[in-house]
Amino acid sequence: MQNIILIEANEIPFSIIEYFIKKAPQSSLAAHYPFMKKWITTTNDLQHLSPWVTWSSLHRGTSSENHGIYQLGQDLTNTDKTYPPFWNVLLEKGISVGLFGLMHSYPLPKNANEYAFYIPDAFAQTPDCFPEFVEIFQDFSLTMVRKSKRTVGKTLPKNLTIDLLKSIHKLRISPNTLAALAQQIITERVHSHKRGRRRIFHSVLSFDVFFQLLKKTRPQFAAYFTNHVASCMHRYWAATFPEQFKEPPEAQWQKRYSNEIFFAMQYLDRFFQRLVSYTKAHPNTLIWIASSMGQKATQVQKIQTELVCEDMQKFLKFFGISKNEWEEKPAMHPQYNFQVSSEKQDRLEKCLEEIKIAKSKVSFTRQGSFFSITLGQADLKNTSVLFEGKTFNLEALGLSNKKIDEGTLATAYHTPEGILLQYDPQQKTRKEKQRDVLPITEISQQILNHYCA
Repeated sequence: MQNIILIEANEIPFSIIEYFIKKAPQSSLAAHYPFMKKWITTTNDLQHLSPWVTWSSLHRGTSSENHGIYQLGQDLTNTDKTYPPFWNVLLEKGISVGLFGLMHSYPLPKNANEYAFYIPDAFAQTPDCFPEFVEIFQDFSLTMVRKSKRTVGKTLPKNLTIDLLKSIHKLRISPNTLAALAQQIITERVHSHKRGRRRIFHSVLSFDVFFQLLKKTRPQFAAYFTNHVASCMHRYWAATFPEQFKEPPEAQWQKRYSNEIFFAMQYLDRFFQRLVSYTKAHPNTLIWIASSMGQKATQVQKIQTELVCEDMQKFLKFFGISKNEWEEKPAMHPQYNFQVSSEKQDRLEKCLEEIKIAKSKVSFTRQGSFFSITLGQADLKNTSVLFEGKTFNLEALGLSNKKIDEGTLATAYHTPEGILLQYDPQQKTRKEKQRDVLPITEISQQILNHYCA
């Protein structure tokens, strides 16, 4: 039986893979792409096309209509019993499993020591990991994610950065990665707009940690999640593919950001190349690259600011909810998730229904005690807040108009079509260019059949 290493490359469509291969014909992806099995994946989670939904459908082999996962931070205790993620099933079948950063993999399970390694996702609420020495990296990672709600923070957390530097040898951060990080620091001081590449280097660091854990433990199944290409596509699609837009971006903006998606893909290619090298020593290993959906062009809309919640505690205190009456849950801007004590739930719902920001109601959903609000309003001219007949400023609620680094709304957004590529080091015959369509809900069954049939 062959082992599988699954790279969950968030939201990448075939158009981006083939754009990169054409531009980088000497790359590892270009060399091996003709010999790989290929499927266009598709999802029917059309009512709520977000990664925390579609990855759940892929992992659990059923659509959101059944698994009911629509937000980060949901309590999945009952869902895990009815629709367990495939890695739980593999472990029960005696297959050794290593996980790094997969969506909804928090909290750390009680039986984490039965895994080869288990590193929860970047939206975890605590840095708990197995093995424990990775917690230093996870703590740094989680802090950076929270600091960068919409734009990349300009500073690093001093104490955590020092702790991380002290642990470089134990984490096995490679000299090449350290050199690339040093080059990034120099580059962004000269070209400040390239500070956004820090999002990419989060994955560069995490892949080093994953790769060393992989080599050390050699599980039968291993999976690694990365969002670094997806975040670039959202922001810079129009800079890379201006011809796809009725109203293309300004020439200066397009020139400034035209290489960002390619830059991100270069690192995905390096991840793949390192795994290909791993298969040379362990030829019974397959490499799968999957995305639970894709992206495509939207429109170019210039903006200067977006509405961001800088202080959730201040926001909820405005409505009379004290610190011990709520708990923040993972979320990705423009969403903000939290759970509220039973005594204040109905009151908060009434408050959110009444409040108006710039004369518009606040968008929110409620599932019992779980609330999710959506902000992100662009270029607010009227920044007044109206509540109970009185007018307040944004600061009174812990809100602010945040300046946006790249100066646009997302120029690409989610589509149902993703990818599944399968690399077998034993495969020497070119595969047909035709690609079949595969529902993402069948991928988990493919994995289970591979090991358990």
